[in-house]
Amino acid sequence: MEEEGAEAFFLCERRRRRIPSAMREQRTKRAKISSMIEAWGELNVRETFAEAARAFTELVQRIPDDRWNGPGLGEWDLRALVGHTSRSLITVETYLGRPAEGEEVPTPAAYYVAIAGTDHAAVAARGLEAGQALGENPAQFVDELRMRVLAQVDAAGNPLIQTAAGGMYLESYLSTRTFELVVHSLGPGFSMV
Repeated sequence: MEEEGAEAFFLCERRRRRIPSAMREQRTKRAKISSMIEAWGELNVRETFAEAARAFTELVQRIPDDRWNGPGLGEWDLRALVGHTSRSLITVETYLGRPAEGEEVPTPAAYYVAIAGTDHAAVAARGLEAGQALGENPAQFVDELRMRVLAQVDAAGNPLIQTAAGGMYLESYLSTRTFELVVHSLGPGFSMV
């Protein structure tokens, strides 16, 4: 009996000692998450968007002439992939001309939830059209587009704009465009550039 009591005591004592270490781990995790949230809050959305646009433009400028009709992503050749990715800039320019009456999409995450049911065939077709719209000198087209859009963003403030997902503030929308610029620039189509 005494052995069972001692065993139970030690078991309880071990559990009691584990709780503080588990609490310490939990506090450490919360502190890390808190610092990540603070760091994210300190990011300048406009500067991050501008940097992603600059990096994309530089990548496009490195594409050799003989690669434009080569593989891009899925059904797209590289021209269509660049066209689709350039829409991250084109839609900003377009939506700046479309004021929204109210905020329907409060966060970048809400934007992606709202467009989750997008017709993928339509997205693919817009990518092909955008690729053709790049013209004879795609690198020049993208560079001029980038400069024009960044100037518009700098002058715009943070207006409510009407996006494909609904009304949202420009800076929230810029976060979605930054994501698209980065993801597509890292894709397999650019891997040989």
